[in-house]
Amino acid sequence: MGDVPESEVIIDERLIETDFGIYEKRKYYLLGPHMTLYWWKPTIFPKPKSVESTDSMVARSSSFLSELEKKNYKNVLISCHGGIMRALCGYLENEPTGLRWRRPENCEVRVYEYKNGKHRFVRSF
Repeated sequence: MGDVPESEVIIDERLIETDFGIYEKRKYYLLGPHMTLYWWKPTIFPKPKSVESTDSMVARSSSFLSELEKKNYKNVLISCHGGIMRALCGYLENEPTGLRWRRPENCEVRVYEYKNGKHRFVRSF
């Protein structure tokens, strides 16, 4: 963890991965058309019954980030899965739906800056 003591690492339940309900732990190619279509275009296709809604993802990630903005941190590292990252990026990039649905690359790092009440995407690698 570098020079950050483990006691200062914060685990926040609002950043857990999207709840896939009955589709949990299944391989993507075995999800079936209903779940595959929803996860491909959640603003067009309805979510399957047991799956967390994108509204829920947006609400919990927005809650986390708006709370974080009130803190006086110099730098923050957020580690999460790709589903919730889509909602975090939607908030940080002021997307009208609250989502930036482009699939993140595995282990992709996105850097944002927050100054004077505004977010700015810096880069990704």
